[in-house]
Amino acid sequence: MVTFLEECVTEVGAKNAELKWIEDSEIMRAEIQPWTELPLWIPDSQREFEGFMRFNNKKALASGLVFRPLKNSIVDTIRWRNTDSEPLKAGLSAQREKLLLQHVH
Repeated sequence: MVTFLEECVTEVGAKNAELKWIEDSEIMRAEIQPWTELPLWIPDSQREFEGFMRFNNKKALASGLVFRPLKNSIVDTIRWRNTDSEPLKAGLSAQREKLLLQHVH
């Protein structure tokens, strides 16, 4: 996740962006919803989801699966979001993010 987010900051050109790492317990106390308000985040305490999104890709790799560079996926996603006016159905609103950051820092 660190690599992914740092690459996002680089590709967006947000030189003043500062990534903040917050403990699961703090996010839960702020009543942020896993997965919907913070996509790709499921707290470690939710053991029933342990291993979610983990899979064995050895067969696919052996069959020739090739991963595209992370940078390409980020750039293409940014391009898509800049041309799509449809509101996102998941993610933390700017207001909720600000409240969370004020709460923990």
